[in-house]
Amino acid sequence: MVYQLYSRKVEESNGKLCAFEFKYSVQKKVKPPASFLHAYPDAEFKVITPSNVEEFLLV
Repeated sequence: MVYQLYSRKVEESNGKLCAFEFKYSVQKKVKPPASFLHAYPDAEFKVITPSNVEEFLLV
């Protein structure tokens, strides 16, 4: 059995939206939800994994 653990967060800064998806697995490819991209075409979407979490926390 495979469990997928993830969480999502959306932040607004200086009038710009950025969505984050937190994943435990680095190997799984992630696409932004199509409904999010359609509703917010100028927003950023970033995947945070154990390999890049420090970069996320220090920014």
